[in-house]
Amino acid sequence: MPSAPQPPELGKKCRGRDLSTLDLKDLQEKDRIWLDILIEAYNDYPDKEGFFNSFFDTLAGGPQLRMQIIEGYSAEEVRESWQQGLKEFDALRERYLLYPGK
Repeated sequence: MPSAPQPPELGKKCRGRDLSTLDLKDLQEKDRIWLDILIEAYNDYPDKEGFFNSFFDTLAGGPQLRMQIIEGYSAEEVRESWQQGLKEFDALRERYLLYPGK
């Protein structure tokens, strides 16, 4: 499939997953980040040191997610680790909502 004009792995045998077959609407309705595919990709990648680029932590909001994946956390364990912070955020944002409820 066409993609980057000069992919870094051009000419090399690569394993991957065709995400173009995923139902985007189905993923959006689940209302969650699909961590399983990221964890699966990391686990399948032969060069663990080269998997995460320098921008990953910025996109993830810090190093925690990267470290959890490296340490072997499951998607559910990662989500569970977010719960306290989400509760704290919900309490904080409540003060700024114009209307009650979600």
